[in-house]
Amino acid sequence: MLLAVSKTSARCAGTGDQVSPNVLLRVSDLKVTIVAGSGNPVQPVDAVSFKVGTGEAVGLLGESGAGKTTLARALLRLLPASSRVEGSIEFEGVPLLSLGARDLRAVRGDKLALIHQDSGVLNPVRRVGEQLVDVLRAHRPWKRQRCREEALSVLQQMYFEDPSRIYSAYPHQLSGGEQQRIVVAQGLICRPSLVVADEPTASVDRDTASQILRIFRKGKESFGTSFILISHDVHVLAQATDTIMVMHAGRILESGPTERVLKNPTHPYTCALLRCSDLTGYERRHDTARLRLPVIPEMHLDVDDMEVVRNLRSNLNRQDSYSYDGNPRPGQTD
Repeated sequence: MLLAVSKTSARCAGTGDQVSPNVLLRVSDLKVTIVAGSGNPVQPVDAVSFKVGTGEAVGLLGESGAGKTTLARALLRLLPASSRVEGSIEFEGVPLLSLGARDLRAVRGDKLALIHQDSGVLNPVRRVGEQLVDVLRAHRPWKRQRCREEALSVLQQMYFEDPSRIYSAYPHQLSGGEQQRIVVAQGLICRPSLVVADEPTASVDRDTASQILRIFRKGKESFGTSFILISHDVHVLAQATDTIMVMHAGRILESGPTERVLKNPTHPYTCALLRCSDLTGYERRHDTARLRLPVIPEMHLDVDDMEVVRNLRSNLNRQDSYSYDGNPRPGQTD
């Protein structure tokens, strides 16, 4: 059974709704500026503010390039040295942006963890069990045998039928779904207070995705673990989160309880995004030659005296071509 929307916990995000007295993470006016290869600064995260309560699952929804992964890495201070992060990130009352390297290492992986979307983060020349033990030994004063026993226990919780075989395997000996579950195990093995999961189900099949979401549910219910679940998949967030934030071009455009945002969105971008997510089987229901797909509204940004168009979307009908200015030329296919 997948996570159901919890109406009570959905009220605890910093979304203008009722705020939980147990705020675990508080982000205020967060801005990230990165110097691009051309030397020009870009701002993938712009004036983002939100809260995460204890035991709450918050979804971050947005298309590719919205700034979701940059926001996730900013929370754990994993951005390149060329980045500039402004604003405030308070985790358990501690300002993370002020922590020194040693104190930050004590928090990262132990109390605050990141689950990557790519299993390529696994070391290809080390057994996966050893990589789980490494996480424990970095944060627990345990001997290797106890770490091994804990790692095997966690592998069993990851729905592996033979944890001992998985423990001794190298990443290349596992399937893609098995590798992704190892990445999830690395993030959860220390039972952190907050887990930032960046597209954890994007590269796996439906059954493995369901297993991963069940694992998150168990962590939430058994240990009070909070989650920030990043995804472009509306259906995953609908099943697994209490609150949703909709992100576009570095900004949070809309946020609120999951059920309200998905059923009664208020921002035009959210409305268009949800329409785009409901296209399954459209080729069977419509004449594709005349079908007009949903369009994400254009977003304009004024930079000094120059207007920049962000994320331009256009429709191209069959047998039509478009010039650079967007004017259709019917019948041309070149």
